[in-house]
Amino acid sequence: MVSDVWDLAHGRTDVGTVVVRHGFHGPGEGQMDGSVWREDTAPLLALAARFRGRPAEDHPAAGVARQRRVRLDAERELLAALGRLRAPGARAVLRIARALDLGGRMSHGAIVARELGLPCVTCTGDGTRRLRAGDVVRVDGDAGRVEIVERGAMG
Repeated sequence: MVSDVWDLAHGRTDVGTVVVRHGFHGPGEGQMDGSVWREDTAPLLALAARFRGRPAEDHPAAGVARQRRVRLDAERELLAALGRLRAPGARAVLRIARALDLGGRMSHGAIVARELGLPCVTCTGDGTRRLRAGDVVRVDGDAGRVEIVERGAMG
């Protein structure tokens, strides 16, 4: 989706195409009183305006790829330190060790976390701005708290 919004901002697609593909998203997504981009394209156009004029290296997909490389490198380092006997169990934990900062109580991430019995805090609003790559956090889903235990070297 973010690539389509990027393309909209840089004139490589039009608002109609983005709405057809992703029109069910919008502000307050998952909330009963929230609107979606099919109903009001103004928030979509405002989002695209934030990307307009930014260089190719700022493309959000480049940041995602960079974060994925950092995570995979850290996983390899951890698994190597654990040794062969503990690595299979650690692999299973690493697959689900994620933090989400999207949507509200009815968002996909919150529902999946509930179904898997994972701690989850929703509606943070600024989690992705406060947390940095490599940070170690403690999530208390019952209390609705995310605590930064240690700032990562990447931050």
